[in-house]
Amino acid sequence: MTEIELREWQRVLLPRADFGADEHAALLRLPGHAFHLRERGGQLELRARAHVGRVQLGRLTITVLPKLAERTLLGLFTYAHNLGDLRPADPAAYPGGALLQDILAEQLRRQVQAIVDRGLHRSYQRVTLDLSAPRGRLDAAALARRMPLLRPVLPCVTHDRSVDHALNRLLYAGLLLAARVVAHEPLRRRLRELAARLTDDVTDQPLTRALLAAGRRALHRLVDHYRPALHLIELLYAGAGLDLSTHQPTFTAAGFLFDMNRFFQALVLRLLEEGLPDCTVEHEKPLRRAYRWAAPHLPGRRRPTPRPDITVASQGRHFLLDAKYRDLSVGPLPREILYQLTMYAASQGPGGAAAMIYPRQEASALAQERLDLHSALHSAPHASLYLRPVPLLELAASLDAGDQGLAFRRKLARTLAFG
Repeated sequence: MTEIELREWQRVLLPRADFGADEHAALLRLPGHAFHLRERGGQLELRARAHVGRVQLGRLTITVLPKLAERTLLGLFTYAHNLGDLRPADPAAYPGGALLQDILAEQLRRQVQAIVDRGLHRSYQRVTLDLSAPRGRLDAAALARRMPLLRPVLPCVTHDRSVDHALNRLLYAGLLLAARVVAHEPLRRRLRELAARLTDDVTDQPLTRALLAAGRRALHRLVDHYRPALHLIELLYAGAGLDLSTHQPTFTAAGFLFDMNRFFQALVLRLLEEGLPDCTVEHEKPLRRAYRWAAPHLPGRRRPTPRPDITVASQGRHFLLDAKYRDLSVGPLPREILYQLTMYAASQGPGGAAAMIYPRQEASALAQERLDLHSALHSAPHASLYLRPVPLLELAASLDAGDQGLAFRRKLARTLAFG
C-alpha cells in the first residue's frame, strides 16, 4: 500500500518505477482541476491544486490536507455557511489530524444526534387507503374507477402525521453518505449506528440533487434547526462526486475531494453581505452586455455571458469582484487570472476596474496591489486591476471578538469591495 500526503498547491516527485501499470493509468486519469501530473525523466511530478480530501487509486492513496488548522478552518466554514455553533473534534480521536470530510461528517453526526434527541419533526403526509370503516375523505375519483364495487371497502384519503418526509429522508441519506466518505473508522461506525436509529421510520432514498432540493423546499420556521445539517450534507455531497473508476474489473477508485474555491467564495460573499448593509451584493450576476455579435454568426451560437463571482452595487456604481482560493502573493500572476480581470475591467469602459480576492494566511499585513491596463495611444490607464488579500487568521480570530471583531469585518469588507 502506497500513501502520498501533501497540502494544497504542494508538489511532490514520485519515482515512476514505484507504480504498477494500473496505478500509473489511474494517476493519468486524475481530474485536471484537482491535480497536475507530468512525467519528468523517469519521475512523476504530482501537484495538488485547491481541492482537499483523499483519493483511493487501487493500492495508492493520495491525501491532500488543508493548510489551515482544524479550529481555524471549522470557524471559517461555520461563518461562511452560517452553520451555527460547531465545536472542534477531540484532538485525541484524530492523532494524525482529521481530514476535511471527517471534520464535516463529525459535525453532521452531532447535528443529527441533537435533532434525534429533540425528536424528529413530523408533518402531515397524504395517505391513500382502502378501508371498511371509512375515515378522512372519500376518494371519489378512485371510487368511480372501480365501480361496481366487488369488495366491502372504500378508497379514502387521510393525512397522517409522520416522520417519513423529505427532510428526514435527507438526514438518513446524508448519514450514509458521510459514513461512506470518512477515513476515520470509529466515526464511520458512529454514523452508521445513528443512521440505524432512523431505518424503521424513514424511507431509504438515494441522495440526489432532487432530494437536496426537496429538503430545501421543506425548510420553514418550525424546522429551522435542520438547516445546519442540510448545509453540511450539501458540502459532503459536493466533495463526494468523484468518479475515477476504470473499465478494469480488478481496479477500484473512490474518494472525496472538496473544492476550497467553493468555500472561499462563500466566505467572501458572507463577509461582504454582513459588512456592506448599505450596498447590494449579488452572487454570479451575469454581464449580459459585455459581448455582442457584430456580424452574422452561426445559428444557435449564443452570446458569451461572463459571470463575476460577486457584484457590489453602491450609489449607481458596480464593482466586479472575483474570488480565487490561491495565494497570489507568491509567484507570478497566473495568466488565466490576468485575462479574467482584464475582461471584467474592460467591460466597464474607460476607467473600469475589477478586483481579485485571494486568501493570505501569513500574519504580516499586505496592502492591495494595482495593475493598470494601458492602450498604445494614450498614456492614461484604460482600466485598473486589483489584487486584494483576505487575512484568514485575523478573520477567524475576529469571529470570537464580539463588537470589535464585527468592526474589523466591516472594515475588511469595504476594503475588499472598494479598496
